[in-house]
Amino acid sequence: MNKQDSTRGAGLDKKLAAAIFTALLGWLGVGPAAAQTVTLEPSAALACLTLKAGAELQPEYPFQAWKAQLAGRVKVELVFTEADARPGVNVQVALGDESNEAATESKALFVAAVKDHVRNYRVPCLDSKSGPVRLVFDYVFKPDSQRVTWAPPRDADDERRQSLLACLAHPERNKPPVYPTSALRSGLQGRVLVRMVFSAPDQAPSIEVFARPGTQPLVQAVTPWVSGYRMACHEGAPVEATAVFVFRLEGGSYGFKPLGLMQFLSSVKDIKRQRLLFDLSTMGCPFDLRLQYRQPFMPNDVRELDNRNPARRPLMRWLAAAELDIPGNTLDSVFADSTTLRVPCARLDIQPSS
Repeated sequence: MNKQDSTRGAGLDKKLAAAIFTALLGWLGVGPAAAQTVTLEPSAALACLTLKAGAELQPEYPFQAWKAQLAGRVKVELVFTEADARPGVNVQVALGDESNEAATESKALFVAAVKDHVRNYRVPCLDSKSGPVRLVFDYVFKPDSQRVTWAPPRDADDERRQSLLACLAHPERNKPPVYPTSALRSGLQGRVLVRMVFSAPDQAPSIEVFARPGTQPLVQAVTPWVSGYRMACHEGAPVEATAVFVFRLEGGSYGFKPLGLMQFLSSVKDIKRQRLLFDLSTMGCPFDLRLQYRQPFMPNDVRELDNRNPARRPLMRWLAAAELDIPGNTLDSVFADSTTLRVPCARLDIQPSS
């Protein structure tokens, strides 16, 4: 897609953009209900992980190893103790060609290349009082493609946190919050988003409740119910999760249908003032992203649905911060709902309007 086409798509009239979103709303034929889902929040350290300005996105392929067509793999754990300090590096896996003595030396070259690269990472949101953060990176050196590939980094604490989430319990789990009579009578629908932080096995979570204006009866139904949650197996650092409570009526226009990325962009707030440059063809396109709309209270939750590709991270971060500019009743319908964004093979080049 050329600049003219992408700019034209981004500059759609607001009324047309609203019409597109209204047409894409899903019609859900369900009876009165209050359903909830609980999801582990992504690691805060991963969300704010950054490379120092000017640093390369990947390790350099050692010339000696590439010239000899040698492959390798290096997996490291980075230990961050301060927001602005380089991490400690623990090598967990180091593999190289073992066919001869010269080739064996390639393993040391691969390790050195990775260590030189990862020293440029920082976790600016790190609070030193909360203890060290351990992030795991896995790099593969492929001589046939003359490149280094890597999986998205993961937080070493994620496995522990996920296992703790599995023991989350509520004494009335089979009896979700009651749909308030006043809301039923007035035809009020909505979603209530709750951020929960569990710090002890025998204590209720600390909570923050987010909802669209005018849904106070739904909030009042959810808030006391959430206080009944317990994470009986909790140990170690706090665990953050979100719960979404859905109150919906039969036959209501409610929520997203799958969207194309360009359709989503057409309704983003202040899109005409933004400078966007994304070469989607370098991200393993076409691909799908799952987006839960949570603005303006929290960043949108954006996750990959197929294989992971680190080249998508800048686009995903932008989407996490994107806020929609559509009519209030439509925002009521899509808040805290999830949709599948289909990302095409294109070059997205949007210039600010003069």
